[in-house]
Amino acid sequence: VFVEFDYAMRGMLVDGRNGRYRRSSECDGTRQAYECVSCSSQIGLFYQPDFGFWYLTGDGCGAFDRSLTFVFDTADTPFEVTETWQEVNSDGVLTLNPNVQLFAIGEVPPTSMPTV
Repeated sequence: VFVEFDYAMRGMLVDGRNGRYRRSSECDGTRQAYECVSCSSQIGLFYQPDFGFWYLTGDGCGAFDRSLTFVFDTADTPFEVTETWQEVNSDGVLTLNPNVQLFAIGEVPPTSMPTV
């Protein structure tokens, strides 16, 4: 039985990005994408293969917005990242943020139960 987890991200300086994330569709064909299901606006967590980083954006797969949260790390999932997350605020100031945390917060029931 495949059981999926929701994940939490917290510690970000950019408002509206801390919250509960759930696996969604693939973005670039190589890595899974995640969507925030508890954020006040639409935010996604994607991998950018050309430059090797995970990032959050409200503009969809492959798009970048002005207030980026990102990390240069080629981990298979953002929850295996070992490098320090960075944030660019709306004024364009880059800040290293070692307080960003990602972790599993519980099981999400399978969409359909197997029959016996």
